Amino acid sequence: STVILKKGVPAQVNFDMRDSTACLSHVVFEQLGVNEDLTKQKITTVNIPTNKAGTYNFACGMDMFHGKV
Repeated sequence: STVILKKGVPAQVNFDMRDSTACLSHVVFEQLGVNEDLTKQKITTVNIPTNKAGTYNFACGMDMFHGKV
């Protein structure tokens, strides 16, 4: 997936845990230092900095499923 955000507008991405596969139990934004366990609650929110233009890649805990913001 690709999520497009507007520079300077505060943003959050919500991850809705619908698949209990171990690989999908975490989301990792390596550039942001984020490694969130998605099993603790139904929806997990990750704050995304929008103060400068750029691309932040994210992946599942096993780096098999990918996306970018």
